[in-house]
Amino acid sequence: MVKIATASALFCVAQASTFKVDWTDCGDSATHAKVTELSPTAVTTGKATTLHGKGTLDEDVKGATFSAVIKANGVQVASCSGDASKDIVCNLPLKAGHISVKAMSFPLKAGEIPVDAEVKLSSLIPASLAKATSHVAAVSDTGDKLVCLDIKTSKQQPTFDEWAAEYGINGDDARENYNSNVLVVDELNARDSSATYAVNRFSGMSHEEFAAVYLNLKQRPTSSTDLPALEMLTESAQIDDAVDWDVTPVKDQGQCGSCWTFGVMGAIEGLNKVVTGKEVILSEQQLVDCDKDGINDGCNGGLTDYAYKYLTGKDLFTLGSYPYVSGKSGHGNSCQSGTPSGVSISGYLTVDGAGSGSRGDSALATALMTGPVTITVAADNQFANYHSGIMTGVPTQCNLNHAILATGFGPNFWKIKNSWGSSWGDAGFAKFERSTSGCGPFGIFFQDAGFQPKLASMNVLV
Repeated sequence: MVKIATASALFCVAQASTFKVDWTDCGDSATHAKVTELSPTAVTTGKATTLHGKGTLDEDVKGATFSAVIKANGVQVASCSGDASKDIVCNLPLKAGHISVKAMSFPLKAGEIPVDAEVKLSSLIPASLAKATSHVAAVSDTGDKLVCLDIKTSKQQPTFDEWAAEYGINGDDARENYNSNVLVVDELNARDSSATYAVNRFSGMSHEEFAAVYLNLKQRPTSSTDLPALEMLTESAQIDDAVDWDVTPVKDQGQCGSCWTFGVMGAIEGLNKVVTGKEVILSEQQLVDCDKDGINDGCNGGLTDYAYKYLTGKDLFTLGSYPYVSGKSGHGNSCQSGTPSGVSISGYLTVDGAGSGSRGDSALATALMTGPVTITVAADNQFANYHSGIMTGVPTQCNLNHAILATGFGPNFWKIKNSWGSSWGDAGFAKFERSTSGCGPFGIFFQDAGFQPKLASMNVLV
């Protein structure tokens, strides 16, 4: 059962480009043919490319059947099968192209045999199909394993010059950092079949440079056990299988370490939209400039619960009247006034975490039944280079450095909204696995699992 669904799904595409081809012989000791070669190692979208393969066969074969299963981001998207003496074609969804296994001429004699396939990808590939694995198998007419071949296609990262031209960045340091980041992206794509990773506007920075600006969430100086706790649903109540809140648009914190302000304002905006059906866009600049309590410090980082304390009972200004400018300047300004939005909070609730992955998982799911939740993560290279799908194999260490907004969940993932603009990730959003190991995925249950605002007009969260 779904609590509430977003209005529509965004269709993200990768522009016409080159896709890398990797292959693996997946046969075992009982497989009679071993694939030894497959080329070329890249295909260009918009046209068909034949992959010429060779293998060695250890016995004569009179006939066989082929089968192929295609998975993208770990999910099966197509399958086909048929007589191996004829081409079999697997059509990709959304008219994204096809992958076909070319016919073999029977009878086959022991020795070298051809193992050919054809790949045709549309010039515009949905992000969900940007990385795919085609598992090809053949069984002889006597029931023996004949061939096993995995063909992996993934979008090839642009050259430094192509990337630099797109983002207007250059220099030897940027080139060196970019080339290093491409290796990281390639390794992530090879390791995680459930998600795709890609270079982005941050790829000219070293991870240390990136972290200094974007991953500077402050550490809580004292325990938050005195904060109000979110009551858990009773055992008789049921948590839905999936929730996907329609929140306000993605924003961009720019060259300012103000993630903490976006995680908080995004939750207030989102909950107000859930409750009233109205979209009111609030000013993060108000927090950057005005919340100076010795902990929260504008572009130098802050804490989300301290931001909620500051905002409680105050007028929250609209973004239009108090625009966000620190993304360009990299610093805050003197506190100003703006137009009251009509939205205010009377407090906030704490979602239990306290280092327990299992307790935090159920607590966060319970809170998300009501509306979006401000959470914090330990973002790393995997998080920073995310493009689409569900991140798996994520770290579960007990550490935090970045504030974001949890907007939903499914049986095996959390969905979040980030503050790095709509060009990052899946139109500014991301999904990562639900894990109860350690302190949870990306450390989200290290301290509190999150914070949820109480709108001033609400006596209780509804």
